[in-house]
Amino acid sequence: MNNVKELYEIWLKGTEGDAELHAELEAVSDNEDEILDRFYRNLEFGTAGLRGVLGAGTNRMNTYTVGQATQGLADYLNSKGGSSVVIGYDSRIKSDVFAKQSAKILAANGIKVYLYEKIEPTPFVSYAVMRLKCASGIVITASHNPSKYNGYKCYDPRGYQMTEEAAAETYAYIQKTDMFTGIKATDFDEALAKGLIEYVSDDILEEYYALCLQRPLHPEIVENSDVKIIYSPLNGTGNIPVRTVLERAGYKNIKVVISNHDFERTPAKKEILTRLQRMQNLGGDIQKIAVMPVDKTDVLTLLSATEEMASTYATTPIVTMSMGKLGVISRTCGEYFGSDITFGSAGEASAPGQIPAESLNIILNKMHELF
Repeated sequence: MNNVKELYEIWLKGTEGDAELHAELEAVSDNEDEILDRFYRNLEFGTAGLRGVLGAGTNRMNTYTVGQATQGLADYLNSKGGSSVVIGYDSRIKSDVFAKQSAKILAANGIKVYLYEKIEPTPFVSYAVMRLKCASGIVITASHNPSKYNGYKCYDPRGYQMTEEAAAETYAYIQKTDMFTGIKATDFDEALAKGLIEYVSDDILEEYYALCLQRPLHPEIVENSDVKIIYSPLNGTGNIPVRTVLERAGYKNIKVVISNHDFERTPAKKEILTRLQRMQNLGGDIQKIAVMPVDKTDVLTLLSATEEMASTYATTPIVTMSMGKLGVISRTCGEYFGSDITFGSAGEASAPGQIPAESLNIILNKMHELF
């Protein structure tokens, strides 16, 4: 276990030039439990890279822990002969910041960087690693975790996640790196001008699309169908690529769901309405919000917000649900408050409180008979 108090003081001094993280540390100076949680261990690096809550501390995702990981990766790659790295990122908090920071560190260590200029899904990084014959890839993402998390995933020359052996060797280099004094970095714009950092060409994206479009077994079926597709890009990275491939394949009736999930709480009614209206203003075909209740009042808050949104502001369909056991009523009765779609599971539940589709169908049919 780390020497928590000593690390806290080191970080307090080391972050003096970082207003956001320094203020965060000062704010918890009298909270021993909070300090313990932030410093009792370091984020571990494995085959899935790093993952943790955003914030200040060795047990948090921040520019220092990400910097240490990237310096360790650079040292590992240089021990194998250097080469180049592809970097991609999603729409999570700080993802773009961590991606650019990683690019600056790799470039300072003599490693060529191919950086995606905008958010892209993980498979694009894997493909570019193989296509550009790179030694590794980095994706800044925490997949399906709540918004307070972020992560740092590394890939090998084949576009796969790092092997256990490679991850262990990289982690050994990471552990040798001081977060405040052991990281090399260069100016991003200078590295871009010198060609040390290069944005991934759109040609790579087009190649990937072309390969996807070679996969259909019976493309002629699409020409004679009017299949309706409802698609949710979750954290947003798949939005443009998925719609591009589907449209080029011939699917015309595609509806995009903009979704927002809060797995820890139920926001106030006003905040729920604000989020739904913001999604509608962004141009989503269907707006979806799912929240986690801590009591029955939270479920009523969600249903009340649904009714007001549907009756006063909505110009498109909306989907709302309260998750977990407490929120089951929102999945069975949501339509009476203005929610247009509900979800059932066709096997293992993919979200807390989901009802098996067969049972949900029986409940809904009975309700429709009575009301």
